Amino acid sequence: MGFFEKLFGGKKGKRKPLPSQRREPLVEERTPDATTFAPESYPFEAEVRVYHRDYKRLTTGWWTVSVATPEEWQAKIHDMQGALRKHFGQFQTQDGRLVPRWSERTWQLVKKRLRVGRK
Repeated sequence: MGFFEKLFGGKKGKRKPLPSQRREPLVEERTPDATTFAPESYPFEAEVRVYHRDYKRLTTGWWTVSVATPEEWQAKIHDMQGALRKHFGQFQTQDGRLVPRWSERTWQLVKKRLRVGRK
């Protein structure tokens, strides 16, 4: 057997089938994870932060949160996620312009993996 026969799979009758072109589902699509913190009762006061479960660098600082209702809690989480997107989702060029790092689709994927932690 020659070099090119080894390289390209030998004779035509012995070729291996090509792999499937189907996309594997994302981890989030296969196994949704609900390991996020939520207050058990209201009013609630504590230090919390938003972080990405796979990338430790993607995190907000500790925020002191004081909320009285579940709606206020969701609004605060939305604010913290917005702060994380503003900080990590933009890239500043050398001439000072801010360029989006994440498209809206990418942000939705990142947002699905964000978790809330309590100090």
